[in-house]
Amino acid sequence: TRLHNEMRQRVVELSILHQIAKSEDKQTDVETLIRETTAAIKAERYPDIFGFALLSPDGNYLLPHDSMNGVSPDFHKQAIPTSQSFVGQVVLSGKPRLSGNVADEPIYYPGIPSTASEVAVPLVVEGKVIGAINVESPLRNAFDEHDLNFLTTLAGQITAVIEQNNLYSALKTQAAKLAEMVTTRTAELQSERDKTLTILQNAGEGIWLTDSDNHIQFVNPAVLMQSGRLHDELIGKTVRYLFNSNSESQPQLTQLEQAMTYGAAWYGDLMLRHRNGRHYDISLTLSPIKNNKGKISGYVGVQADISRFKEADRLKSQFITNISHEIK
Repeated sequence: TRLHNEMRQRVVELSILHQIAKSEDKQTDVETLIRETTAAIKAERYPDIFGFALLSPDGNYLLPHDSMNGVSPDFHKQAIPTSQSFVGQVVLSGKPRLSGNVADEPIYYPGIPSTASEVAVPLVVEGKVIGAINVESPLRNAFDEHDLNFLTTLAGQITAVIEQNNLYSALKTQAAKLAEMVTTRTAELQSERDKTLTILQNAGEGIWLTDSDNHIQFVNPAVLMQSGRLHDELIGKTVRYLFNSNSESQPQLTQLEQAMTYGAAWYGDLMLRHRNGRHYDISLTLSPIKNNKGKISGYVGVQADISRFKEADRLKSQFITNISHEIK
C-alpha cells in the first residue's frame, strides 16, 4: 500500500510538472501560471496550505499571492517581513529550507497559527530571487527531502516558463520597435525620394540616369522637351539613341562613349537634332555613380539647352564678319 501510494504520488508530481511544461508552449502569462499551478497542487498534492509569496519592489516584504489556498482572505493582505520570517530567510539566502517543527525556528513569522511544519523554495528568475513557493502543514514532520526536491524542481520549471515568457515579451517589444523603426525609416526614405523626384522632374536642366550597361533608366521632362522624344521611347535605350546628333558632334560623342567605357567623367558641348529635324545645342556634364563598394553602377547626365547662347555667338560672329567686310 505504501509503495502504491508513493507511486501514485510520483505520477501526480510528473503530471503537474508536465502541465507546467506545456504552459511554456502556450506562452501562459505569469499570473495565469501561478493560479493554474496553485489549483493543480492544491487538488493533487498539498491540500492544506500551498501558494506563492512574491517579493515586494523594495525587497523588505513578501506578499502572499491571492491564489494561495488554505488561508483566510485576511492573510492575503499581510506583508510578511523578509528578515523576520522562515520564508523570508529562504528568499534572502536563495536556498530551499525544510522545518519539521516551526516552533524550533529562531526566526518565524506566525502568519498562520495552526502551522507546525513548513517547506519553502526560492523562485529565481534570471539570477534574481522574485519570491518563493511556500507549503505548510498543521502536522509536525509532514515534509521530507522528497518534498524539498519536488518543490525545487517545480520552482525550476516555473522559472523556465517565466524566463521564456520574458524573452518572448522582449522579442515582441524589440520586433515592434524594429517594425516601427522600419516604418519610420521607410516613410523618411519615401519622403526623400519624393522630394528628389520632384526636384528632378521640375529641374530646368535635362537630367537622365543610366545603369552600368549605359541603358537609360530615367529621364526628366526637360530632356523630353529638349529632344522632342517620348519617355517610353528612351527608357531602356542607349545614350547614343538619345543623342541623335549631326556629323559635327560625332567626335564629342565618341569621347563621351569612351569616358563611359572607362568610368570617367566628361564635360562638353554637343549639337543635336530635335525630333522635328531642327538642331539645338546642349552643354553636358556626365558623372559616374558608384555604389558602396566603389564600383560604377551607372551614370548621371545633366544637360542645359544653350541654343540661344550659341545662336547669339553665331549672330555676333556673322555681324563682326559683315562689319569687317563693309569696312574693307
